[in-house]
Amino acid sequence: PPAADPMAAMLAAVGLGGGGGGDQTVVEYDRSQLNRAANSYKANAILMFVLHALLGWHSTLIYSATSSVVDFLYHPLFAIHVLGRSPIGHLARPFKAPGGLPFKPPEMPAPAEAAEEAGAEAAAADEAQADEADGS
Repeated sequence: PPAADPMAAMLAAVGLGGGGGGDQTVVEYDRSQLNRAANSYKANAILMFVLHALLGWHSTLIYSATSSVVDFLYHPLFAIHVLGRSPIGHLARPFKAPGGLPFKPPEMPAPAEAAEEAGAEAAAADEAQADEADGS
């Protein structure tokens, strides 16, 4: 049956759909994740070839080789299928996207709050200057 929303069907087909993969089995999900990782490694290998062959960047080969092995060893599919770990916690499907910052960035105040704080600080500074001028 045709999908009610063709855009949602297209996004689900490429793995970007939000909740569109609910009827996918574990084997199908694992295969799609494996294909996604393989495509990522292929793209990385092509980029490294270009940087090495055309531009002469030799150190990129060392980085690429080591980072690919490390990525492979930390991939959830490797942990589940090769190391035999249970797919619970951070290994639960659907896998969370890797990345992010290794620390929590400082929270910035909202623009309105920042303007109020700056206004209050400026008023306090003006008041202090006025007190100093009156005192002299």
